[in-house]
Amino acid sequence: MKKITYATIVALGIGLLPGVSAAGVAFYDKARVVSSTALYETVEVAVPERRCWDQRVRRHRAGAGDSYTPALAGAIVGGVVGNQFGKGRGKDVMTVAGALLGASVGHDLSRKRGHGRGYRVTERRCETQTRYVEEERLVGYRVEYRYRGRVFTTRTDERPGKHLRIRVNVEPTAAYAFNDRN
Repeated sequence: MKKITYATIVALGIGLLPGVSAAGVAFYDKARVVSSTALYETVEVAVPERRCWDQRVRRHRAGAGDSYTPALAGAIVGGVVGNQFGKGRGKDVMTVAGALLGASVGHDLSRKRGHGRGYRVTERRCETQTRYVEEERLVGYRVEYRYRGRVFTTRTDERPGKHLRIRVNVEPTAAYAFNDRN
């Protein structure tokens, strides 16, 4: 006895029952692949690039140039001189102003005397920049297949082999529906 598939039994059973529609009956089969064409899409891709260069920079000498002694001495001398001028609250203001001015003068003089002079070195500097390039990317395949003498087209994510698994849906149309009561 020949094997009868489940889908055939369901299709025959529904077709024999009066007033029952065969809508939604489906089964799987295979179809022969006629052709497949790769489909590409142009996309913009970000490509980070690292760019480096040598740059001259100024460094200060360690030691005497880093000392706060000249500025502090200038502040003290400036505060004493400022304190000699003014009366009352004006005397306090002149003392503070003298100290600030003395600190600035002491700092500047120490730099002119060679303390804190710097030197130049070459340092490697780098930065990352992003450039955009267009690239072709595979997005799928356009597949033509033959099933029962007719050619159909679909799109797949992967390249098909010689055959394609298809789902066949059996559904009567209104033009050919029969009324079993006539």
